[in-house]
Amino acid sequence: MTLSRSSRDPPTLTACPSTHLLWDMMSFLAYPAPGVNVCILLWWLWYTARTYMILCLFTNKRLKIVGARVLRQVRCLV
Repeated sequence: MTLSRSSRDPPTLTACPSTHLLWDMMSFLAYPAPGVNVCILLWWLWYTARTYMILCLFTNKRLKIVGARVLRQVRCLV
């Protein structure tokens, strides 16, 4: 940011800080640092594994309950 002086124009900033800050934020979101990519990848892997485990446990528990009911009904019929 340097002041540019001309005979016709009043002093102005050659680089507007707010525009650069916005551009930096946009470029950071589009192309984050490698460390940020690794953190996002690790978080995504953890979240996916946790969700998968919860779904498996819930489904397994439901299958056991349904299986026990079916076995009871089969025993009652026999």
